[in-house]
Amino acid sequence: MPQHMISLSLGSFAGFDLDSETNSSSQITHISPVDLSLAASRSSVVPPKRNLTDVFCLIYTSGTSGKPKAVCVRNHLLVIVSNPLTVDVNNPKKYFPLRTFACLPLFHGTCLFTGLCYCAGTSQTFCVGRKFSATGFTAALVESRATRMLYVGELCRYILKAPASPNDTRHSVICAAGNGLSGDVWRQFTKRFNIPEIREFYRSTEGLARFDNFGTGAAMPGRVGFEGFIAHRFGNGTYLVKYDPDTEEPWRDPRTGFCVRAKAGEPGEAIGKVMNIATYPNYLNNAEANDKKLIRDVFKKGDLFQRMGDLLVRDKEGWVTFMERVGDTYRWQGENVSSGEVKDHISRFPEVHEVVVHGIKLKR
Repeated sequence: MPQHMISLSLGSFAGFDLDSETNSSSQITHISPVDLSLAASRSSVVPPKRNLTDVFCLIYTSGTSGKPKAVCVRNHLLVIVSNPLTVDVNNPKKYFPLRTFACLPLFHGTCLFTGLCYCAGTSQTFCVGRKFSATGFTAALVESRATRMLYVGELCRYILKAPASPNDTRHSVICAAGNGLSGDVWRQFTKRFNIPEIREFYRSTEGLARFDNFGTGAAMPGRVGFEGFIAHRFGNGTYLVKYDPDTEEPWRDPRTGFCVRAKAGEPGEAIGKVMNIATYPNYLNNAEANDKKLIRDVFKKGDLFQRMGDLLVRDKEGWVTFMERVGDTYRWQGENVSSGEVKDHISRFPEVHEVVVHGIKLKR
């Protein structure tokens, strides 16, 4: 069944209109400023019937797991990400009123969910930068009066490379939230820009597995989350299972046929439990890709999980660290070698500014 589309034409797009053929389609609702003014003058407006399993929007994956694919983001997830976080609710005087600044595109999950949806759900302010500028980033923080900023990937590293500015510490940001912040950049970033709190989280656009690393402790930089004894013992829907680099699949015990959870210090693939297939963020019209993402009979007959395609490791204290994408680990002389772990060790040398590590096949 074709998806119903809504075309919203406002602000910078005033005057824009769809062609007559598209505009007459029963599958597209075109909304203009004129339509909004007419709706405001009506005595009664009947809201459309929607439920939690309906598709809210489509977000394309970044392509790290093959070609980009359209993910069906359902209203169920929209409700979840629009609710206030416990850490914010427990200290409202510190975190509210909230002004979040982001120069990321809205078609990226971090900006849409952590930025727009969260601010809309908590009635806070969301400030969107028109573009990213490393040299003008802290000036934008000052101008927007933001108390929180969003980052992703290497954004913080680029900002660190910009020349020093008085705006580096003139802003009001007390928290930076996002994913992909390495330990070396983390320490430099908080020190230079005087941002005391980093909220690093592990997510993906369509992913069910998740970890959060919220706080200010010295052990936090470079970690994606913490899983204490109780959460690890009884489970919370996210697990790390042993991975076989030869088959590029989760390893299964030959005696039972089930997967085995990775031990402390042992890299494992992150998987997330599918609680309800009706709200599952599947790929649109891509049955083959959906099937590759799912894994059945993991810990018992009939259970269903989603593969994240990432290797993570949990240490004895409970800290969880991202290792690398599945496929970047290879076996050498009977040992599993992680290119991400090698990169992490090399980047600790003060003389090293940037590291790229990959494996090659040697001739014998």
